[in-house]
Amino acid sequence: MSKKDFQKEADNALNMDSTLRASLILDWVFEGWFDLASKPWRLLAEEITHVRTVAALMAVLARIRGLDPELAEIIGLLHDAGRLRPGGVPEDHAEHGAAEVSVFLKENQLLPESFQLIAVNAIRRHSAKGKQQEDYDELLKDADVFQRLLEGEPILSRPAWRKRAALVLDELRRYAVQAGDHTLTLSPKDRSVEEGFLRFLSEVDSWLLLRKHHVLDEKSVHDFRVFIRQIKALQSFFKPLFKARRYERGQKQLRKALHTFEDARESAVELRAMEDFAASLGGGADNESQVDWIALRSAVFAERAGAAIAEAGDFSWANVLQTWESSMRHAALSKRVSEMPLDTFALKRVRLWLRQWTKHYGQMDFENDTLIHASRIDVKKIRYTLRAVEKIIPLESRALLNALEAYQTLSGALHDVAVSKILLTEEGGVLSDSQAESKQGAKDLSGYLSFRERQGCEYRAQLKFVHAGLMEEIEAWLK
Repeated sequence: MSKKDFQKEADNALNMDSTLRASLILDWVFEGWFDLASKPWRLLAEEITHVRTVAALMAVLARIRGLDPELAEIIGLLHDAGRLRPGGVPEDHAEHGAAEVSVFLKENQLLPESFQLIAVNAIRRHSAKGKQQEDYDELLKDADVFQRLLEGEPILSRPAWRKRAALVLDELRRYAVQAGDHTLTLSPKDRSVEEGFLRFLSEVDSWLLLRKHHVLDEKSVHDFRVFIRQIKALQSFFKPLFKARRYERGQKQLRKALHTFEDARESAVELRAMEDFAASLGGGADNESQVDWIALRSAVFAERAGAAIAEAGDFSWANVLQTWESSMRHAALSKRVSEMPLDTFALKRVRLWLRQWTKHYGQMDFENDTLIHASRIDVKKIRYTLRAVEKIIPLESRALLNALEAYQTLSGALHDVAVSKILLTEEGGVLSDSQAESKQGAKDLSGYLSFRERQGCEYRAQLKFVHAGLMEEIEAWLK
């Protein structure tokens, strides 16, 4: 069968809703687990996390390798049936599971016969980590090994496993660098709050593993800051799971990781603002001094940005995040909240935050920069969380997300104008003494700050308009 024909058949075969299909498979794989008081709930959560993470990794690797991600995900969900099903046998679970899966697929007609054979063979062979076999066999072996690595299991003592883990890590790192930014998302496949929380931690762990040795540059500094802010928002989302002291400790660790990148970000923002200022100036002798001043200041900020990026690279920011992830994974969770349906919990949390935002910032004083900044922090938290739960509580349109993004962008730009005033003073440590003392230098500085002030006035006027639109979208969503 050609690749084109295979893909056509795959599209026709995999037409069941993916969430319904995953639920059907997991109910079969974990048959009896929910009724067994002898097996702790945490063990069940760990096993479900393993199966789902392997399935998700297979789907990602399938896309990279040009294979079918949905077929890969089905294989991943089924791969440990031989040890998880009633009567499971850990020692020979691959062969035992292949036989059970073969019967299950035939009875439920989830796949055509040719696809069933691919799935059954992959499951039968997935314990043979030292052999190179068919494409989907290798996909399952690689994902299974890599998931064990993510969980901290001692796989590196096995040569075949160590080799696989290294190759997959390189493959995913190349893919991660090409993909750039990463959006944290929760899945409707997660039934409880605890399952959603464990998926969130696994995503963070995977992201860290792929990027902690990445050489920093301006783009990666931006991407890393955005990702850490997403983590911070989702920890706030899951706040009812924790005791207050554990939660605050986690937020403090995330603030520490974010602070590592602040100098690099501020310098990069100022460089772009100076480029805009230079573009706004006309040619001629009248602006020569101003152009020279911009060139000098830009050189200072470029050097400052480079030093900040180097310092951030030397600082073990990744270790801070790993410490945070480990502390969250071992935290005592509220049993009542853990067992809540994730969709119910998500809807309550988002509605609560939106109501609080309208209460605190509905009547906004647009001359109060402190209040605007506080509203921006809360908007970021809401926006990142709403993106993460979009598949759990689907939005009728993206209008609310778009309004949140516009508000975050404009209020952030206004905040950057305020930071300019601090950076470009002796207190900010950027002006040289000779430049600060010269009358022409003071005039050039004043010209730049006036430009930034005009930008601030424009941002403030636009923010009023965006705020009104955001309030309308929030009120419509809360109805």
